[in-house]
Amino acid sequence: SKVAGICISLKNGAICNCRVEGIVSAVSSNAAYAGGICDYSEGAIISDCTVNATVSAKGVSSVYAGGICRNAGASVKNCSVSGEVYAYGTRNNIYSGGIAGVVPTGGSIEKCINSAEVSAVNGCDTTDYAHGSCYAGGICSTSDEAQIKENINNGSVLAKITPPSGTSLFVSFCV
Repeated sequence: SKVAGICISLKNGAICNCRVEGIVSAVSSNAAYAGGICDYSEGAIISDCTVNATVSAKGVSSVYAGGICRNAGASVKNCSVSGEVYAYGTRNNIYSGGIAGVVPTGGSIEKCINSAEVSAVNGCDTTDYAHGSCYAGGICSTSDEAQIKENINNGSVLAKITPPSGTSLFVSFCV
């Protein structure tokens, strides 16, 4: 399931001066992707956009939510997000970011402000939760050789793994 406030995919184009309000929600029995402005962008420009909404993705695994864009392979500039950005899954790869869920190589986020509550929750519906994962970030949850500069996060950030009832959670390699 893929959902976005403006468009699902943006390649080599531009979205400027747009506003999204309300609820942007993806729900699936498998993967779920949600972006406040767009789900996926590549080689594009997203600028001067505002999202004041609940952006949520709920699924099993590969669950991603981003306040502006779920996968920001674009230049994201001067955008702001308020409200809530939420990803919930029950297996693995749960990502949530105030501006972007993921920023791959070639993407950039500059001079953006996140004031949204950002959370990634892994509900672990199986005892094999050792392979479960969740990532949350005020600006982005993860990036790969991306340019992320001059941004502000004012929102709360939570990443949480909840083991099944009656089991315990063992955490190792914490710093």
